[in-house]
Amino acid sequence: MIDAGHEPVPAWCKPPGRAISPADAATVARALADAESYRRDGAEEQCADCEAAPAGACEDHLNDLDLADAYADLGRQLQQDGAE
Repeated sequence: MIDAGHEPVPAWCKPPGRAISPADAATVARALADAESYRRDGAEEQCADCEAAPAGACEDHLNDLDLADAYADLGRQLQQDGAE
């Protein structure tokens, strides 16, 4: 039961998605590293669209590189959060 006259006490909780164990965070970081490698390897394969693109890579392969960067960033964040 809540007493209406009590002093307010600020509370803090971990944001959603942070309720994983350090071991699970390490597993997710490894999965992200695998996904990053997969995307980068795929982007290295030149296709007909890559050869015709002025940037030297097609839109799909550029998107793969963007995803690989996002995976790497998230993996680093998980590792940093685990070190806290």
